[in-house]
Amino acid sequence: MVKRLPAAVVSLLIRGGGLVTTAELRAASVGRKGVATLLRRELLVSLARGVYSSPALLLSLDDWTRFALRARAFVLAAPEDAVGADWSSVALQDLPHLGRPPHAPGVIRRASPPRGSDASPRGRSRFASLDPGWVVRVGDVPVLHPAVTVIDIGRRAGRLGTLIAADAVARMPGGRESMRVALDATRRWPRTERAAWAVAHADGACESPLETVGRYAVVSAGLPAPLSNVWLGIDEPCYRVDHYWVEQRLALEGDGVHKYRLAGAGREDDALVVEKDREFDLRCWGVRTERYTWRRALFEPSAVAERCAAALRSPALPADSGLRWWPAAEGYRLRGMPVPRTQLGAGPGWQFRVDAALRRLYV
Repeated sequence: MVKRLPAAVVSLLIRGGGLVTTAELRAASVGRKGVATLLRRELLVSLARGVYSSPALLLSLDDWTRFALRARAFVLAAPEDAVGADWSSVALQDLPHLGRPPHAPGVIRRASPPRGSDASPRGRSRFASLDPGWVVRVGDVPVLHPAVTVIDIGRRAGRLGTLIAADAVARMPGGRESMRVALDATRRWPRTERAAWAVAHADGACESPLETVGRYAVVSAGLPAPLSNVWLGIDEPCYRVDHYWVEQRLALEGDGVHKYRLAGAGREDDALVVEKDREFDLRCWGVRTERYTWRRALFEPSAVAERCAAALRSPALPADSGLRWWPAAEGYRLRGMPVPRTQLGAGPGWQFRVDAALRRLYV
């Protein structure tokens, strides 16, 4: 437990979700000299002009949660026309991502016509025309709409990193159309054409970054795109497969640790038996299965693509006459299960992690 930070400041940090402002400190009778003392003793750290946090808190957070908190601070300290942008918008909205966050957060400030950018060690500001409909709020800060965020990061990010975010946005109601509209509306921004590939290939039926990485491995190699998360069964949906080529009856499955842990039991050996029984049933129905892991698809995508290409060229197994397949949403509906969606406006998970860290440190 950290005891040296004054109780009044601890209370403000908890109430402020890990941040405290100069005005709030002043209202709690912590003046300029008091703030300087806390900074000198490394009990507070400045994240942006007039916005502070706890060094102990920052050290306890993972890279992306820490970056989200810094991004929130930078937007709060910026002028009123500033909007969280690029990877700051990704972090603040908990969109899935690949790799580590950038060094500094970024905002867009509304200006017409656009007039460049400026940067400091704490963050970067760009000036661009920005339609009010492109802005949403996450807690107490404005950020780019998720569809515009995909276009913004896609101007510089690689195809895979952009596609991971694009698939998440495609799971939102109207997400694919929103990205197409955003791509057209931002055509005057530099390099937006780089995001076009991810928008064109986004798949709202793809449910996780693991599935996106696996699908990217085959699509980027020029293979036909498989369907995502279709249900297979005899007369009714029974098993869901991550990727499926209908004519060749070929399934491609991503192997994650969670697949081998039974809910509540945590017995990987029992779960492995269930998975093997499932694969046996699929083969009896005429469905072949290829597999990949996160590491294989990310670092050896050609190996995944080559195995799939060979399987697609080879003759299909004889099919059970009763075998049917259902699209993801229909299969979930027939089984009485909710369709996985990315919820716009849902509480950000990173803020829950910050709040949990605050409780561990100070409560």
